[in-house]
Amino acid sequence: MNSPDLLELFNQSIKELASHIPNDWDDVFDALRQSGNRKIVSSLENYTQPPEGGIVFITFDYGIDGVTIEISKYARSLEDIYGRANGFSIHLIGEVFYPPTSSVLSDRWHRHILKGINGWDKWDGGKWFHALFRRKMLSGSIESDHLAKEMLSQAISIADRLGRYLIENDIWLLIPVNIASNPGNFALTLGLALAAEILGMHVLNINHDFYWEEGRLPSKRESNEEAGIRDHFFTNSENKSFFALFQALYPYNSKKWLQANINTLQSKILIEDFHFSAKRVFEVTTYVGDKFFENFSKDDKNYARLRMGFILSNGDSVLRPVPLDDHMTDIAGWMKNQTPVILGVRPGLSIDPQLDELIILLQPTRIIDRKRIGRNLDLIASLLQSSALRSDFTEKPAR
Repeated sequence: MNSPDLLELFNQSIKELASHIPNDWDDVFDALRQSGNRKIVSSLENYTQPPEGGIVFITFDYGIDGVTIEISKYARSLEDIYGRANGFSIHLIGEVFYPPTSSVLSDRWHRHILKGINGWDKWDGGKWFHALFRRKMLSGSIESDHLAKEMLSQAISIADRLGRYLIENDIWLLIPVNIASNPGNFALTLGLALAAEILGMHVLNINHDFYWEEGRLPSKRESNEEAGIRDHFFTNSENKSFFALFQALYPYNSKKWLQANINTLQSKILIEDFHFSAKRVFEVTTYVGDKFFENFSKDDKNYARLRMGFILSNGDSVLRPVPLDDHMTDIAGWMKNQTPVILGVRPGLSIDPQLDELIILLQPTRIIDRKRIGRNLDLIASLLQSSALRSDFTEKPAR
């Protein structure tokens, strides 16, 4: 079946789906269940030979963050497996591609902007995220039924535009990353599931974070237990129809979906608690590239330090830390720009990034509480109290 014929059948399926206006969340769930009955094509059954066409990664947006960097690794690995023969190609879909991604994503990978798929506060200014997860939505209420109609409408629009792109670019594998696990955009996950079901598309669903990790009903916590960072996803758990659909989507369980998690505990929970087939649940752990293990010369290391220094000092070869107190007086201004800044304990400090006595400690995450930055500070404090590191500082004051 060629693309024009397939596109015509897909358009017909979307029109039929859109013609049924839901009354409530039960109707939305029924639309998802029935989407598989609209299947118009069976995609490839095995990928041992390089197929013609391409694969698509889809996430909320692309920047210098963990998800984007992991997508870059996944894409390069797939290119190594399939090569670039037979028209094999990598496609990236998101709502925003921030300029710094050019240093992470290859220019040869196709980029496609899909409006309305960003997450959290970037999803229509946070309007829908707030309505679904920050405010009570009583079952059977006017507001609940309105949101059901709105979510299905947005989802059908996303499914329509996504499906057409998949058909027009001969895509045979869809790879959502952290979309059907961390609920930043409910309509996107629903729309993606609808499109995949209608097209009979194979999906490799990569999960980084789940809503139930550090999240549960506040009523289930002990009186002295702190709130979890994802408790808000349970705000409307008493709206049974909504929450049933919500749980069915995060992550979505379908015969043509493989779940790839980043640790074995996640896989165990999906299999034992959510009853996913063990045959369709795997792990894709973070890997370190071979280049990391090469022996670098002193000049190589100094050049890397100098490049880092240029980034952190806005092009200057010397780092000039800003006293912490000065930085805090204009923290609101910095939050708007968020340019790199070096913080120091006192005024007048300067640092040569190529200095042999300089010790650099790398924290490979954002500096936020749940990324355990506090534990690192405790570790540094312990090392400086009694260890060879303390002796090194004592014997070499230039450190």
